[in-house]
Amino acid sequence: MSFRRITFFTLLILGAATISLPGGKQRLTPSKPPLAAKNPPTAEIAIPPREIPGSNPPLPPLPTKIAAPPPELPKPLPEPPEDEIAIAKERVDAALARLDSPDPAHRLDGVEQLGAYADPAAETALAQTLGNDPEPEVRRAAAQNLRAVRQPGAATIAALFTALEDADDNVRGKALATLERFHAASDADSESHRVIWEGFQEKAGAPGTPWDVREALDTMLRNRPEAAR
Repeated sequence: MSFRRITFFTLLILGAATISLPGGKQRLTPSKPPLAAKNPPTAEIAIPPREIPGSNPPLPPLPTKIAAPPPELPKPLPEPPEDEIAIAKERVDAALARLDSPDPAHRLDGVEQLGAYADPAAETALAQTLGNDPEPEVRRAAAQNLRAVRQPGAATIAALFTALEDADDNVRGKALATLERFHAASDADSESHRVIWEGFQEKAGAPGTPWDVREALDTMLRNRPEAAR
């Protein structure tokens, strides 16, 4: 093998490139690696905004203000049907009739029935029974069932104050409890509120007031806001 062939194969192994020579001859030269690009592409990096010391962060957007719907006006209570009014009147009349019975049990039942109806006739009958019935149990029931009256009249308030001197201590206690309920439920500027409070003061200092009622009134007058006025 000649020296030229050895050189050829050596260059071929080394990955040389061929170039043309004059006379049609070729010469193999080692190939050069490709040149690197002058400005290689770079990846874009997101840079967060620089925070200035002492500056406040941006405020979030304000929520959209939604107008509140107007308040609904209370609906008036429907009038009871005529048949219910008629039934209630019949029951009140029946209870009033039982108050005239000579049997205390019948009168007691009539008092209990009248307490279930906000009727002026029922209020008047209960106040009269409180002052006139000979049975203490019936008078106690009358004083207690008068609590169902929403706006007591002057006659009812007077009957309850008279009952504070009743011979039965349970009647006195029921009458005082009902008066306290009326006073607490009434408006502070109403006439009944003033009358009941002045009645409490008068009974607390009256010599004929039983000791238990006077003691209860003294405690109540000291603890009520009106006492400081």
